[in-house]
Amino acid sequence: MTFLRNILLASVLAGCATTDGDPRDPFEGFNRGVYKFNETVDKAIAKPVATAYRDLLHEEIRSRVRNFFSNIADLFIGVNNLLQGKFQDGVEDWARFAFNSTIGLFGIHDVASDMGIEKHDEDFGQTFGRWGAALFRKARGIDSYEFFIDAEPKSLSHNQTFGTDTNDRELLESTLSYLCQKAAKRLRDAGLHARTVSLTLRYIDFKTITRSQTLGEPSDLDTVFLKSIRELFGRSWNGAAMLRLVGVELSMFSAGPAQLDLLDPGRREKLERLARATDLLRDRFGFSKVQFGGSLNAKEKRD
Repeated sequence: MTFLRNILLASVLAGCATTDGDPRDPFEGFNRGVYKFNETVDKAIAKPVATAYRDLLHEEIRSRVRNFFSNIADLFIGVNNLLQGKFQDGVEDWARFAFNSTIGLFGIHDVASDMGIEKHDEDFGQTFGRWGAALFRKARGIDSYEFFIDAEPKSLSHNQTFGTDTNDRELLESTLSYLCQKAAKRLRDAGLHARTVSLTLRYIDFKTITRSQTLGEPSDLDTVFLKSIRELFGRSWNGAAMLRLVGVELSMFSAGPAQLDLLDPGRREKLERLARATDLLRDRFGFSKVQFGGSLNAKEKRD
């Protein structure tokens, strides 16, 4: 503690010794001192500790540590989903926390994912992004509409966070197929069609990218969505980078039947019959029991 205090004091004094300060920053000396302090602590303590943690602890232990903190995050993710009007997702997040905190021994085992309860990824930044523009206008009296939470869904999404970072192509493509089928099933259950398909990838350094493709006409068919997801994935992933999360989102909804130019009428009719029959089987036996071939290739790895 004395060592850190001395570093901070020396850094602040060194910063305050600056004579040619920027008049736009009256606290330049203090800011430079704090910056220098942070840099010193990062090099002397934070980086060596992080490196030792990575090199000395087995990946299985680090995975359990990640699960523990990820479980705590589910509480806040649930709050943000509720604030965004995604009530089902919010309840699922809190259910994950309940199961993982009890059966999963305080979250070190992700039993909720094994039970088929999907993990979501929301934060306060996304919540503010959803409501920020409307609140900005209302705070300035720009409109006089009554404020209410719009219950109409704007998008459907499913994400998968892997217990261990992976670049296993078979596992990644299988998971995307599975997520795509889940989103398409929810879309048909709601009687909606989507025109925009989005892919989310999160890398080992937490860098997250989203790529989207707009269809010629709205659709509710797994085949159409999966074709777009595979194209996006092929353009966005180099085949070697380690991934931590993949996600699929459907948006730009429209109600009623879609007139698809992407498929010939005969094939479209067959695919629609197949989708309806598959949905009936999933409703009876469970979603995970009835899957298309693409999502079965690495089912054991994904589970």
